Amino acid sequence: MIPEKLNSIICNIINFDTRPLNIDDGAETIETWDSLAIVQLISYFCHEYEIKFDPDQFEYFSSVRGILELLDKNNVDLM
Repeated sequence: MIPEKLNSIICNIINFDTRPLNIDDGAETIETWDSLAIVQLISYFCHEYEIKFDPDQFEYFSSVRGILELLDKNNVDLM
């Protein structure tokens, strides 16, 4: 299950309000989840949670599953 806070953050950034996101959603399933949205997601989490991501981690931001995995690795609690 996706934490409501994460769902809200992602939907706000990608301008998506059709339905709640699911774990398999991402750039391949949502048209507005484009490269600019990925940069905005990276920027948000860098600033909001003071995390520094390596460029090789940017690919995680192309899906809900990837973001959850990366946030978990960085001990970010969204509950």
